[in-house]
Amino acid sequence: MDSNTGFVEAIVSAPLGVAMLARIEQRSASCGWAPLQRTTATRVEAATEYAEHMDIAELLQIVLHISMSDVGPWNPDAADMVAAAYGDATARLPMAQMIAQRFTTFLHQPLSPSSQEWWTGVRASSQPKFQDFDWVYGSGQFSWAGLWTTSRPSDQIHESLIEVWEMGDGPISRWSLPAHPNVRVHEIHRPQDWFELVSQYPRVATGESAHWELPSINQRVSEVENLLAIEGQHAARASMKHHLVPDWAAVAEDYDGVHLSWAGLITSEGYISDAPDGAVTMLRYWFSERTHWLRDVFEDAKPLGLTALYDPVSGTASTTQHSVFTHQRAERDRLVIEGQLNRPM
Repeated sequence: MDSNTGFVEAIVSAPLGVAMLARIEQRSASCGWAPLQRTTATRVEAATEYAEHMDIAELLQIVLHISMSDVGPWNPDAADMVAAAYGDATARLPMAQMIAQRFTTFLHQPLSPSSQEWWTGVRASSQPKFQDFDWVYGSGQFSWAGLWTTSRPSDQIHESLIEVWEMGDGPISRWSLPAHPNVRVHEIHRPQDWFELVSQYPRVATGESAHWELPSINQRVSEVENLLAIEGQHAARASMKHHLVPDWAAVAEDYDGVHLSWAGLITSEGYISDAPDGAVTMLRYWFSERTHWLRDVFEDAKPLGLTALYDPVSGTASTTQHSVFTHQRAERDRLVIEGQLNRPM
């Protein structure tokens, strides 16, 4: 099946997707990030016209903010926000159709091995990667043994990426880190792509979910009741047989990495897929387009210039205090990436 097929339907069934539509509607009405209001035909018409003229950078800024904040795993108001967005998802279908019409090709771009960038902050560790895949974050949605890259992003979203990657506590530097042309990558454009990865390489999560989406010691069902009552929602479950995550060591035997496209982010981040036997799985904590590398398949790393920081609300250039490009920093970064790859560059 073409990866673009069913994109509109995927948007209006995904937690991040329905929240994206709601926030575009609010931006068109100059309501910013205020609590959601019920939609009207007039508001949808105005928002659809707004989406017809917005550029891709603005769309991605909205998506990145939503992925961490509005529907983020640590937002205590996320369940109510998602419930409100799901409630008007069908009414906002024309907006989803406009987004798909204008941006489908860009959002579904597969991995470009030559355009990978490695970003690093002050807390970067030189501990070797690709060794202990059982050392996972959270319930196992990714492994600390993996290495992250992003496909060369536009200047306008640098600031938003720093925010969602939680690199805001010190200077950022970025490097070109191209991969070999013939890498074996599993592409994720839809929740089904994540489900298929987990189904082929299943592992029962050993860690508790620490947040609101799945049953655990920290889920308070009373706080997600409004969301649970919505038929067809994929943002929360109050019961499950067990939680499945990828067996990253097994994935690494067949793939060099797993790439989440922008379309994959919009439709899959925080989306709960249900297996016939009552198990569930959910891609979580990825927060942007990116690739989770499981093997060293890289060519020479080269330092890049300063990040171009823009205010994600006004779109104007802002401070560069969180970016650095010096000879001393380049030498430090090189030691970090050589340590992570366990070889000289």
